[in-house]
Amino acid sequence: MTYGRGVRYAYRNGSMPGRCGAMAASFGRAKSKGKGSWIMAGLVEKLIEDAKGCPKRVALPECEADNTLLAARQVLDDGIGTPVLVSPREVIEETAARVNVSLEGMEIVDNTDEAAADALAERYMSTGTMRLISAKGARRKIKNPMYYAMMMEELGDVDCTF
Repeated sequence: MTYGRGVRYAYRNGSMPGRCGAMAASFGRAKSKGKGSWIMAGLVEKLIEDAKGCPKRVALPECEADNTLLAARQVLDDGIGTPVLVSPREVIEETAARVNVSLEGMEIVDNTDEAAADALAERYMSTGTMRLISAKGARRKIKNPMYYAMMMEELGDVDCTF
């Protein structure tokens, strides 16, 4: 099925959802602008319904941003997925308190936990896949929450990183 001019218009004007349509829609990024809006609305609704049918574990590493926790709460409440917050626990709790978001039902992975980080790096290096990074390099990289989340995704601990 082709959508024709309306979809091209939607792309040009920024109303097309981002990397993950269902999450982008829940974050309010899918904007309605002129022609093609009804196509996008239907697409976004379909993506959300599909996501609810098979909720995924989603790693969210940028927990110092207010919008990350607000979006995580909405994703959990809407049944779209299960947020896995990857950042230092203090940062997550501070941000949640600042924006008044309950962390109930969300998993918190503290990337500053040395034992957990060492275990993750060891699992990452021992998968049998040839790596372009040393064990020491992997351990150094996962101090960054984004790398920690991506290693979790690579190992199957989460379904995606957003």
